[in-house]
Amino acid sequence: MVNGKHILLIIVGAVFAAALVSYWWSSGSGAEGGPAGQRQEQSVDNAGNMVIRDDSGERVECELPVERIVSCYSAFTVMLERLNAEKCLVGATRKQARRLGIKSIGTHLKPVLESILAVEPDLVVISSNRSEIVNRLRRHLRSAGIELLALHPESVEETLVCLRMLGKLTGTEKRADDLLRQVEKKLAAIDRSVADISSSGRRPSVFFEVRSMPSLLTCGMDSVAYDVIRRAGGKPVYSKSGTVKKVPLELVVDKEPDFYIQQKGVMNPNPVPPAEHSVLSNLECVQKGDVLQIDEKKISRPNPDIAATVQEVHRFLFKETY
Repeated sequence: MVNGKHILLIIVGAVFAAALVSYWWSSGSGAEGGPAGQRQEQSVDNAGNMVIRDDSGERVECELPVERIVSCYSAFTVMLERLNAEKCLVGATRKQARRLGIKSIGTHLKPVLESILAVEPDLVVISSNRSEIVNRLRRHLRSAGIELLALHPESVEETLVCLRMLGKLTGTEKRADDLLRQVEKKLAAIDRSVADISSSGRRPSVFFEVRSMPSLLTCGMDSVAYDVIRRAGGKPVYSKSGTVKKVPLELVVDKEPDFYIQQKGVMNPNPVPPAEHSVLSNLECVQKGDVLQIDEKKISRPNPDIAATVQEVHRFLFKETY
């Protein structure tokens, strides 16, 4: 027989469960795309303005389409170009600005406020990776009536979310949809291949070198590179949170990875070939030649060609199947 105490317990349990589901959904744990994709919320209000909760947790409101954009991160500049939205760009980081013939606003680490204000943008897009830069810029830009959108894709899926968002902001949704269809078709084929291979054996272990010795860096779980390797069918030997982590050489030796991937770019301008290193040269994967050097922009930054990078890494890891 159910008494009053039992009824009270049932009610309390139901309320707790409902609250837990509500928290789970609002925090994004039930959505696709990982941490950054979960933090972002997008909607269009009655006035036709796009309202976004960006990766820094701030509410950003933009009148559509956005016509004047400053990009403080080269990866976002490249995305806008691939969307055929470069006409919206009025300012960019130094090298990209020189290439496009528009105003330079400094670098992604040191954006110059005066240069940004000079081109009178409607929106400034920046990486949310460095909160102190984001907060300082947002404070000054908001006083001038300019919105700042801070994004930090940390996976393949979040890169696609970012590309779709930029397409909507600039009125190039059709182009974004076309690009995303191509990307998703390629990723689906890789996913099927990985599933087939994984069912017959373990995933190969991979060490990813962000920067060479003497200060050896690798990627953490909250990075595009980590997710690229995972989507390609590999298993990064370092599996802790963070984007970039310093690791001891002993870790690589102890893990004895099946494959070694080394990026080359701003973070690693002069990478030392593992075969020429006194210790790394003794790794079996290095002696077998299972080493891949890859452009930093392709593997460590969000970019519209991310599926091609996943495919390149997949073919490297499973070359015997090709």
